[in-house]
Amino acid sequence: MKNIATMGTLDGNVEDEKRAVEMFQAREEEIEKKKVQVREKLEFQLDCVEEKTRRLARLWEELEALKDPMKKELATVRKKVDKANHELKSLGKSFHKKVPQS
Repeated sequence: MKNIATMGTLDGNVEDEKRAVEMFQAREEEIEKKKVQVREKLEFQLDCVEEKTRRLARLWEELEALKDPMKKELATVRKKVDKANHELKSLGKSFHKKVPQS
């Protein structure tokens, strides 16, 4: 009789162990699925960041290209202003020489 009672508890333990193993395997599968989802989401975000980085690089290059002609144009305007100032100084000096001071 003792053996039959012991067998019943062993069968119960075996069933419990099987359920525990199945639960553990199911949990591992869930974890693996989550890992795949997180990896896919991360790859998507990295792709977005890379695309935005490329776009920023293109915009930066365009800004640099615009800046160079503006520098040249600004230098030309500064030269014209300096030339005009020089001419005004010369005119001012000649005016002061011709006009007698009272």
